[in-house]
Amino acid sequence: MPRFTPSSLSEIRSAFDDWRNYDALDPLETLLNRVALADLPRLDLVLRDALSSPPMPMDSLFTPEGIRAETEWFNRHPALLAVLASHPSGHVRELAVEQLATVSTPLATGLLLVRLNDWVAPVRRRAEDALSALLSVADLPLLLPNLPLVLRLLNEVRAPNLELVLRVLALLDTTGGLEELRTVFPGLNPGTRLTLARQMLTRERLPAVLTRLFLRDPAAPVRLAMIERLSERELLPLLNDPSARVRATVLSRLLQSEFAEELLPLLHEALLDPREAVRLVAGHALTLQGVDLRQRLLEMDPATLPDDRLPGWLAGVAAYGTAGDAAHAEPFVTHPRRQVRAEALHALGRLDARRYKALLAEGVLGSTLLHRVASRALEQGDLLTPDLLHELWTRAETPVQQARLISLSQRLGRFEAAALLLGWQDSMPSALMERTDEAVERLLTGYGRSYATLPPPELLLALGARVQGLSVNHPLARLNVKLTRLL
Repeated sequence: MPRFTPSSLSEIRSAFDDWRNYDALDPLETLLNRVALADLPRLDLVLRDALSSPPMPMDSLFTPEGIRAETEWFNRHPALLAVLASHPSGHVRELAVEQLATVSTPLATGLLLVRLNDWVAPVRRRAEDALSALLSVADLPLLLPNLPLVLRLLNEVRAPNLELVLRVLALLDTTGGLEELRTVFPGLNPGTRLTLARQMLTRERLPAVLTRLFLRDPAAPVRLAMIERLSERELLPLLNDPSARVRATVLSRLLQSEFAEELLPLLHEALLDPREAVRLVAGHALTLQGVDLRQRLLEMDPATLPDDRLPGWLAGVAAYGTAGDAAHAEPFVTHPRRQVRAEALHALGRLDARRYKALLAEGVLGSTLLHRVASRALEQGDLLTPDLLHELWTRAETPVQQARLISLSQRLGRFEAAALLLGWQDSMPSALMERTDEAVERLLTGYGRSYATLPPPELLLALGARVQGLSVNHPLARLNVKLTRLL
């Protein structure tokens, strides 16, 4: 079922008004049947708000007498019990719970779980009594789709109910319970799956079916929760897990086990992992064994490495190499894979940024990833200068490249940056003009009469030229007037 969105909330409110004003029931009933069960607490708030708005709709229906008289009508339209269950009157909600207890649908069960946290004690007790009658394996098709609402009872809700949660989870120890869970599990949200995994892992015995289910979960935190319960042999396959956090955690645990001495080949492989978290674990372990990491990496022939290992190899050369080793990374600046090119630029910038300034400057005009890596390397190497940025501006071909250079210019000194931006005005696209003006204003605001804070004369002249033709109320025009008075 779709999750709640602002538009779906608006649709429900609109459909409710149509029912109230025009007796058009079908749109509201259709929407209520489509609501995701995990969103029932939010639906409760929406309906309560709608029912609290005068005039009160269907006065004769929303009374104890009217509800009892229309029992058969509600049985024909069970989704509309959600309206009763969210009524501002505790008496009406209590009668709604009685009705819900007779309806065997996941929606009705979900509404009972919502009322289990009602702010009126009699309503809570009736909901608890109704739910207590549903705690059997046969009722799992009603309970498990509502697992987010069941596990919600562990949190900071009005009426936490650990006993009910444990009784529901106990049903999963049965064959039928496990089969039902396997059907429902993929549709649960990641947070619910993680909470369920953590709760089941508190038990001494975890069924093999659940172990496989949790280890195959697409969410890394669920797989990560399983690590402490697995033996060392069972952990080995997780060294190929898609999540770097899982791989690093598994490797750390294996290094503390009795199999640590057997891990040398795996450590050499992990040294080439594309993620730093895994490489750091492997590098630390190899260093403790006396391995020279730089020498080990340079002994490898990158031409024989798979493409997915090249980023790790280049990152390792950058981390453990010397300035002379930068030449090993240079050929990969033109590699077809963007991640490889980015790691090559990172290595060049870290090992010998001054020598490879031209290649790094070229990277500034590249993709988002290459731009980020190259600009950071230039800045850390103290190579980011007005002359370099101006040269790049003359080569920028797209508004995206120009916008990035505008942002990059503001890493210079404020007067240097302002002078650069004003110097680009003649070739500035109109779409970027407002952004540039705001940047110049921000850079020059906070003026003063001292030598350190007063813009140099040539910068003031450039500012004066920029404001020619602008309205006197334009921020740069007002700023120019204030600065001119200081001369």
